[in-house]
Amino acid sequence: MLKKNAKHKGIKFIEVTYEMLKQNKNRDIIRWDEDGVKIQILDRELLQELVLPQHFKHANYASFLRQLNLYGFISSKDEQGAITYYHPSFAKQQVLMRNIFKKKNKKEKQNDFNCCSFEENELPNQMKALQCEQVKIQQKLFSSIQYQIKIKNSMKLFLQTQHSLAQEGENLCKQFIENLIYLVKGMKQESKIGFDLILQQQFPQSIQEDPQSTQVISEIADQSNQYLFSPTPLGRMEFDQEQITSYQNSLQLMGQFSEFGFEL
Repeated sequence: MLKKNAKHKGIKFIEVTYEMLKQNKNRDIIRWDEDGVKIQILDRELLQELVLPQHFKHANYASFLRQLNLYGFISSKDEQGAITYYHPSFAKQQVLMRNIFKKKNKKEKQNDFNCCSFEENELPNQMKALQCEQVKIQQKLFSSIQYQIKIKNSMKLFLQTQHSLAQEGENLCKQFIENLIYLVKGMKQESKIGFDLILQQQFPQSIQEDPQSTQVISEIADQSNQYLFSPTPLGRMEFDQEQITSYQNSLQLMGQFSEFGFEL
């Protein structure tokens, strides 16, 4: 049975030889052996004169044997002295075309050898190029790691600076409030109470509420309402010229310090 593979086209010589062996009329000249695995050539002269011309363009016996050798058939002699040719993929029951190849001549072998030599010589160059690419990739990776470390250090410095500024701002604020409290201690009672009220409104967490100050503020508010609706909130008083002059000088002297809210 002659099997053809879709990927391997049939070899004309193999096909013709297989068809030639199927014809029983040539059994005394060329045939299969008893096992059906070898070609037996019984009559060389008749094969060249009668059989080969019917199947091939030539009638040369030597050319027929050369073709068998070219496709990998192995020649030998059986017990009767007949010449036999054997191929593991060529048998009476089955022919595997995909396993039968034509041997390469010297020129083709030389071309294959040259191709292999070129690839072998080119391989070190390719390896060297790959190594260079690997070095470049390693350098880029190292640069990327250094850049990430630089960014990390910059972020750390930025956070430390922010924390320092916040701490410094908090300290300055505390110092400012302490200075204001120390300044208030030297003010007149009325100015001090008013200033304490402002501090309580602006810095409720820093100034503790004083019950006595709250009472005084409430009294000042009540008196202010009385003065608002009274035509003579301070009463009627009579002064002589000397008292008026002395009073005016005192007012001028007090006016120089009244802006600071301090008692004389």
